Amino acid sequence: MTLCERSRMAVLVLAASVLGCGSPVVDPDRAKNFAPPPIQQPANPSGLPTLESPEIQQVPAESVLNLPSESSSAKYHTVQSGETLSNIAKRYGVSTDKLRSANGLDASAPLKSQQLLYIPK
Repeated sequence: MTLCERSRMAVLVLAASVLGCGSPVVDPDRAKNFAPPPIQQPANPSGLPTLESPEIQQVPAESVLNLPSESSSAKYHTVQSGETLSNIAKRYGVSTDKLRSANGLDASAPLKSQQLLYIPK
C-alpha cells in the first residue's frame, strides 16, 4: 500500500469513527420489553360531541340539504340592447317593482346591454 492509499484509509477510518457507521446501538433487553406508552386523548374543552360520542346520529343527506330542483333554480336574464325593465318583467311574469328591488336598481337608472338581472319568483 502506498503512502497516499494509507492516508486515504486513515481518513476513512477516522470519519467512520466520528460519524458512526450507520447502525444504531440498541439495547437487546429493551427491545424485548418495549411497549409504547398509551396515547392520551386530549380533553374536549368545547363540550361539543366528538365522533365517539353516542349523541351523534347519522342523518340522510336529503333531509339536511335543500338542493334546488329544476323548477326552483334561480333565473337570470342578460339584458339585450333596447330592452326595458318593464318588458323583461312582463316576459318573466313579475312586477317591475319586484324586479327592480331584487336587483337593487334605482328607478331612474337605465339598463345596460349585457347587464345580468336576477329574476325573482
